[in-house]
Amino acid sequence: MSTYALTIIEPQLSRIIAGDLTVVWRVGIQMQAYSPSDFLWVREPYYLPKSKAHLAPSSAAARGVTPIYAADLTPQSPAPEGWLGPLMKARTMPRAWHRQHLLIEAVDHTRRLHSITADEMAAQGFAHLNHFIGWWNKAASLAGPAFRWDLNPLVTAITFARIGAPLP
Repeated sequence: MSTYALTIIEPQLSRIIAGDLTVVWRVGIQMQAYSPSDFLWVREPYYLPKSKAHLAPSSAAARGVTPIYAADLTPQSPAPEGWLGPLMKARTMPRAWHRQHLLIEAVDHTRRLHSITADEMAAQGFAHLNHFIGWWNKAASLAGPAFRWDLNPLVTAITFARIGAPLP
C-alpha cells in the first residue's frame, strides 16, 4: 500500500466533495505505479493570506500558515476584499494542507482518451465534449504535446472511494 498526491481542480473537485465523482482520467505514464488499495491525498487550488503570499508554500506550511481553499469561496461566502494573495496552483500544495483522502479501488491503464463516454464526462462535471477537450488539453500540457486530445493517447482511469479519515 502506497500513498500518492493527486492534483484535482474544478469542476472535478466539487464533484468529489459532493460524492458524485468516483473515477478520474489522467495521462497514463503518470499513474503506472498506482494500484488498488493505494491511497491518494488531494492537492487543490488555494490562496495564502496576502500578508503571507511572498512565502513559498512549503515555508508557509512550516510557519503554520493556514491556506484558504478556492473551493470554499463562493459568491455567498467570499474572502474579505484585498485579503487574499494570488490563486496558487493545486500542484504546489504541501501535503500538510491536504484535506481530501481517496482510496484507489481500480486502475485501468488500457483506455484510449477518446473512449470516455458522455456520462463519464458529465460525472467529472463537463456538460459538453468541447469543455472536456479544453480542460484535458490544458491539464495534459504539463505532460507534453503527445497527450493532446487529438492524438488519442493511452490514459489511466482511476476508480476511487472518498474516505473521511486522514491517510496513514
